[in-house]
Amino acid sequence: MRVYKRGQTREFFKLCRTLDKLLFSSSYRKHPPERQAARVSRKQRCVVKARIGYERAAHLKFLKEYLPQLAKEEVTEKPELFSGGPVDGAFVENYLSNMTGRHFKFIISPESQQADMKALTKTLVKRMEKLTGYKFSWFAAVHTDTGHTHAHLLLNGKDKNGREVRFDKGFIRETMRAMTSDICTALIGERTPEEIKQALLQSYQKQRYGEYDELLHKRERPLDRPDGNFESEIRTYNDGLLKRLNFLCCLGLAEKNRNDDAGYRLEKGWRDALKAAERYNLYLKARKELVLTQRTELSLYTGGMGPVSGTVTKIYKMNDEDAWSHAAVIENKGQGKSWFVPLYYEPKDSLCGRSVTMEVKANQKGRLTPQFTMTDSWEGKRQ
Repeated sequence: MRVYKRGQTREFFKLCRTLDKLLFSSSYRKHPPERQAARVSRKQRCVVKARIGYERAAHLKFLKEYLPQLAKEEVTEKPELFSGGPVDGAFVENYLSNMTGRHFKFIISPESQQADMKALTKTLVKRMEKLTGYKFSWFAAVHTDTGHTHAHLLLNGKDKNGREVRFDKGFIRETMRAMTSDICTALIGERTPEEIKQALLQSYQKQRYGEYDELLHKRERPLDRPDGNFESEIRTYNDGLLKRLNFLCCLGLAEKNRNDDAGYRLEKGWRDALKAAERYNLYLKARKELVLTQRTELSLYTGGMGPVSGTVTKIYKMNDEDAWSHAAVIENKGQGKSWFVPLYYEPKDSLCGRSVTMEVKANQKGRLTPQFTMTDSWEGKRQ
């Protein structure tokens, strides 16, 4: 389908209606995998996640500890670092001498486990260089300890020609994902109908906002009498939506109505929670671990919220496997509110349990970053 500038919105909603009928019509309930497998793209799928760091110490730690998994005692066979050429002493010394605080960390995780991860990563970097004009200085490693083989790619913030490396969000979210999909398909071939079928059957288990949730949102209705944490409800007999609703119950975002097999209540802010979890995979975990406030009152903190005050009840530290960012949780019992605060540096353990006021300010380098002011016995001290 071609989409013209004029009537783009109309064409978009036409596409949404077509997908709706395809995925959730009565025919879908009758023959879900087979009907969809014939229409879904057969290209291999690959997830690409990205984070940017600004501190040289964190850059060095990622290179020397995270990539080779030195801190993981359970990993007996440590992964080897690789790059576009031989990783010898001269290569490492050259990288270290040109290392900047600014660095980019990528996780490359193909759906299929048949892809050669080293070939995938090397080919991806070459295509990125061709498209951007950079000559990257980089390291990578393949990790196999999580049950799903994936690669970590580290790019220095300055390329081999001394140019400062920058990417826009569209390049990472769209271009890189498209490139990895194409490379995986070239390496191992298109997905088989059976692989597509299995992927479709498992799509209701995603911990992020997706097509199922968009359709749930269209069908949800406000409760006649809002009950505490619940503000909307939905009734459906669609197999796919029922599976998704049951999974949302496991995530703590929905609840099944008693004496009604087709009825569910959706928690306040369930859509925002899923969207936050897509960016920060610790968000749903933090939501369940609140100690002073209700889980529905957790918000993803942004600088536009201004200063917030409360007690730091939890800190999370990136380990680049199940925790892909640093974060702190601030709870204000009196206000009944809490905030999940993404951090660009590793928080100190001593921060937990402290009363703080937090706001986004420019640091010594002029970069906007969350800053904590202690308001308990060390009032005025910052971290």
